[in-house]
Amino acid sequence: MIDPLPISKEKEAVLSRTRPSWLPPKDPAEEKKHLREYQKMMASSIEADKKRESARRDKEKNEAKTVSDRIRVWEEDILTRWDDAIREERTRVLWWKGIPPRSRGTIWSRAIGNELGLTATSFQAALSRASEVEKRVEKGSATADDERMMGWFSQMRADIEQRAWTELKIFQAGAPLHQGVIDVLRAYSMYRSDIGYVTGCHTIAALLLLNLDTTVSTFIALANVLNRSLPVSFYAGDQGARSSVYQLVSQTLAARSPQLHKHLGDPSAMGPDWDMRIHDIFLSLFTHNLSLDNCTRLWDIYVFEGDGVLIHAAVALLLETEMPLLTAQSPAEFQKILEGYSKSVCHTPDDDVFIKRVQGIGK
Repeated sequence: MIDPLPISKEKEAVLSRTRPSWLPPKDPAEEKKHLREYQKMMASSIEADKKRESARRDKEKNEAKTVSDRIRVWEEDILTRWDDAIREERTRVLWWKGIPPRSRGTIWSRAIGNELGLTATSFQAALSRASEVEKRVEKGSATADDERMMGWFSQMRADIEQRAWTELKIFQAGAPLHQGVIDVLRAYSMYRSDIGYVTGCHTIAALLLLNLDTTVSTFIALANVLNRSLPVSFYAGDQGARSSVYQLVSQTLAARSPQLHKHLGDPSAMGPDWDMRIHDIFLSLFTHNLSLDNCTRLWDIYVFEGDGVLIHAAVALLLETEMPLLTAQSPAEFQKILEGYSKSVCHTPDDDVFIKRVQGIGK
């Protein structure tokens, strides 16, 4: 809104500040009134900005204090009297709210435990066996078992490169945690050579290594987590136990969404189709299906509450994707929708939404 031609000196002398220059100037009294209103409006806007900035600083200060208080409770109270503290309701409230990142590694390790009695020596022994396999293959003296194990090593490297929290860029070749996660997976595949390496394990190992201090503590936690009843039934291929898991998911879903339950059908009747639809959720313990924030929050709860919370989380995930799932006609479509959920919530501002749904299903 500027004059198409230069303003004359005569016009400039009477030009109004509150009206376009090509219109006749306002009455001086009206001009002063409008200027006062404008100045008052600007002053109000500046004051409102100051209040918003003050509220933002107060919110950040309160959040920082809350995090600091929670760290102190976990580190100075709960960890010092662990066996009693974890049985208290207020501690359960705290792990549902999320464990402070600074304390997470220590708390996860403690909550997962080490019933298998693994040590740093166990880890190094397993790694040594993996190195021996590779040496025999290089020398051309490999057995059939050695070739099978080399297949595991190749597959885990491919999975880490292509599917292990790639947005973080810390697990791929040349990145800080690449060799660490490979070592953990190689050691586990040697320790449980009856299971070997299974795609899905790579993101579990990556999540643990991201939060725990060392490869040794990550290996110990991984082996003990995968030895829990639900995960081991999927890793060891126990079809009967897996069918029981699917029945629990189906029964819980029936009370929450009869329509989706009907669309999915009865697990015992659907058989392989049901297995193909949600097998990967439990094989990866949700590390393929949730954003990193939501997955970490779920694990804050899982390390304490065990396999039952995974049933609730599976139903929560189905309900979060209910509308697109109702249009899915094949197991492949179903899997694609569930895997796509993690990308759809990566930038969700409120990362409590999914956890609150899981909590609601458990009530």
